[in-house]
Amino acid sequence: MKIFIPLSALICFLFGASYSFASDLLYLKERVSIVTDNGVSAFAPGTKVHQIARTPDGFTVMTEDGVQLKVRAPQVTMDQTEGEKLAAVEAAAQDAANARALVLAAQQAATASQQPSPVPLTASIPAPQPTATPPSLPLPADLYDPQPTNTVVHHHQKK
Repeated sequence: MKIFIPLSALICFLFGASYSFASDLLYLKERVSIVTDNGVSAFAPGTKVHQIARTPDGFTVMTEDGVQLKVRAPQVTMDQTEGEKLAAVEAAAQDAANARALVLAAQQAATASQQPSPVPLTASIPAPQPTATPPSLPLPADLYDPQPTNTVVHHHQKK
């Protein structure tokens, strides 16, 4: 884990002067995602970040957890009030999404409990019992002759 200390903070520390990180503090105005070795990480609007460097198209910033991000200038604000409002709106949206998920899960559980199961879980299907002799099928009398003969029967069509 890398720890970033701005050069001006280090100089103030060495010479005993006070330094405030507030000048480097920014807030994300929109969700920012990054791909890491462990997958995708997303940072919500209102997340506090510290400016590490200014780039031609924005900033390199670090979250309070030590994650480094590259952001465009329109993606961040220095306004603390705006950042806090964005964080509150995001928290409310997450709470609402969690509440909807709980309601949906409860509805699905209620629907599932009202539908009868096609096969009761406690039902057992008896195993077939072997029979001593195979069942005999009745055959039509004209197909079965207990006394076979060598007579050949020819069937002719009438014209």
